[in-house]
Amino acid sequence: MDKNIYSEDSLWDSFEAGYCDPLDYEWDPLDYECPKCKLWGEFIHDEEDLIHHGFSKSDAPHGICVSCAWTGEGNIDSDSIFDLDKFSRQDGVTKASKLEYVPKSDSKKSELMLISPYYDIGANKSAKYRIKSLYRSAIKEHRYQMMAPPYFVGNRSNLFKPDYDSGKKTSEVDVEKDTYISTKHDWFLSLFESFKALEQYIRNSDTGDIRPHRLPYALISTYLHKHWDFRNVEPIWVFLKRMKLGPVTFTRRLDSWITPTPTKHVTQIESLANPPTMVSINNLISIISNHAIDVRLNEDEIKAIKNQSEIIYHKLSNKIISNPGLVSEPLSFLQHLNSKAQFSDSININGTQFHASGLIEALCVNQSARMVLESRKAKNLEKKFLFPVDNVTPWWRRELTDDANKIITEFPKYLSFL
Repeated sequence: MDKNIYSEDSLWDSFEAGYCDPLDYEWDPLDYECPKCKLWGEFIHDEEDLIHHGFSKSDAPHGICVSCAWTGEGNIDSDSIFDLDKFSRQDGVTKASKLEYVPKSDSKKSELMLISPYYDIGANKSAKYRIKSLYRSAIKEHRYQMMAPPYFVGNRSNLFKPDYDSGKKTSEVDVEKDTYISTKHDWFLSLFESFKALEQYIRNSDTGDIRPHRLPYALISTYLHKHWDFRNVEPIWVFLKRMKLGPVTFTRRLDSWITPTPTKHVTQIESLANPPTMVSINNLISIISNHAIDVRLNEDEIKAIKNQSEIIYHKLSNKIISNPGLVSEPLSFLQHLNSKAQFSDSININGTQFHASGLIEALCVNQSARMVLESRKAKNLEKKFLFPVDNVTPWWRRELTDDANKIITEFPKYLSFL
């Protein structure tokens, strides 16, 4: 990677501050305060959540802070925030404080974002709430909404209704784990340990001048977590494009990761090399269905792509390669292609190399779309979502190895021989 691309600090700062897109000026949790807890309470904004606690939008137009009424043990979590028995209440209404709208300047928000709320485990009762507000503020609302699937995004009170089907998730280490994603997997709670690791790293830093850069850290951590925990696979360039995070910000954040790399992150990075499965392919199709704004697919088209992708997947899986000139031991053609799907050495965290996860899945889906969709729609899916290109060679093509680029070019030919 050419280090000269990092010479303009203004680029890095603008991505961190969220100035790269007008949508970033949406609702910001840092603009709301509790009269008692200030910025660092458990805030509720959604109308149905307010109703659950006895309020309406007209009663509390900016939301409420339920930390003021908490009588339970320990901190409020997603399971307890709607347990009314753990709050002080009167006449069917939780004794929460109504939030006040306190708009802050960009410089004040930047100052708040540079302060780490994390001290020691259990030392600061409000730390979890503060971390939540800071990270929600960092990613902005439109990115938060794109976390589903696989994370739950929406009205959390629905999760605690008696007739709600929460389902169960299988082993964290089984590559063929169940495709069901429990909606209780709240984005913030799933990523909290990673966020806490960064805050602790900042606090323990000897230099004291480490900038958090929470936006790229949160997004990269999300990408690693969803690949490992949920097999929710997509190429990194697809993820970054839909999250509106530029390659300069991405690569620079990789270079400034927590040192040493947390063990969990190492495991997640290494898991990027896991071979494709029908679970990972269908999860990519689900992402397309939900977030490919340039290509709206109906149910029949989605089903046709899934069916054709399964045919391609089985062709790749059933073809065994045993030529000693190509492989050291017999393996499927799918495994062989996956072993070649590599990035160059520059895409790594503290020396742990990123695999080009999602490349083979994207090729299977893209080839299926060519076969079952009308040509214009298939081309849009390829050029605007799965393999986006501008007028120049895209950054991700430059970062892929020659072998990986060859797979992209020759994939239709490979299938014709199977």
